[in-house]
Amino acid sequence: MPEGHSLRRLAIAFEQAFVGSYCGVSSPQGRFAAGAALLDGKTMVAAQSVGKHLFLGFEAADLLWLHIHLGLYGACRFGGVLPPIAAQEIAIGAPRNLDPDEAIKVSGEGEQATGQGELAWPPSPIGQVRVRIMTEQSVADVNGPNTCRVITEEEKLAVLARLGSDPLSNSAAAKHRFIDAVRGSKRAVGELVLDQSIIAGVGNIYRAEGLFRQGISPFRAGSNVSVKRLGALWDDFVFLLEDGVATGIISTVRTGEEAIDPESERWYVYQRTGRPCLQCAAPIRMKEVQSRRLYWCANCQR
Repeated sequence: MPEGHSLRRLAIAFEQAFVGSYCGVSSPQGRFAAGAALLDGKTMVAAQSVGKHLFLGFEAADLLWLHIHLGLYGACRFGGVLPPIAAQEIAIGAPRNLDPDEAIKVSGEGEQATGQGELAWPPSPIGQVRVRIMTEQSVADVNGPNTCRVITEEEKLAVLARLGSDPLSNSAAAKHRFIDAVRGSKRAVGELVLDQSIIAGVGNIYRAEGLFRQGISPFRAGSNVSVKRLGALWDDFVFLLEDGVATGIISTVRTGEEAIDPESERWYVYQRTGRPCLQCAAPIRMKEVQSRRLYWCANCQR
């Protein structure tokens, strides 16, 4: 499932390519036909992300929002004349390894081309496209989202009210809200930082890596983690997610430490079960917790 940095990059891509333009909105698959009809021909006026949720605002008598949550299997593909972020990451979401002959490609002149090099506009939908958004020069296709619906401003606020603090907001109020929520619970901190009502946008990779970087055991009760340590954890999540927005990848290993393990790439503990900890050489452990794999170093995290 895409984590918060990917959704923020997706929002930026829509802001650069679609906001301010009249948009053709359709549902090639047909499952979103009624919702698409409400937005078709309207101007996109806003693109926002909060946690793992994307909100695209369309001008209407009362502002309408396209609310998208990609979930485990959703993805967004871009084609046509693309802004920098969309051009760097043609697909955001589940199908990251696209077949080169099937992906929407962009030529040097910004014209959409098929895998065989034939220019075509608009490009044919690939797979089951729930919603397609087009301008005269750009296209975005959303496949397989967990949520895809048109909502009002009031309904959007109701969604936001259910979400916890987003580190990408980087506000003092959000930080204090996160600390209070964790300190007020006896649940394990490893569960709490994956709870989107506690902190929005942190997924399994950021959960494992952030707790390791701060030396916090994922099994310690939230109420037993000090305000100072939780503040440092929040600050680290802010740093890591902002870096993810800038680079498009999750990279958490500090310069120099990756050399300890020649096979290590860019994570300390995530998907490194049994391999040596980059700081103490003890084997990294893994345990299934609430149907998600939790990775940690029992020696470094207390």
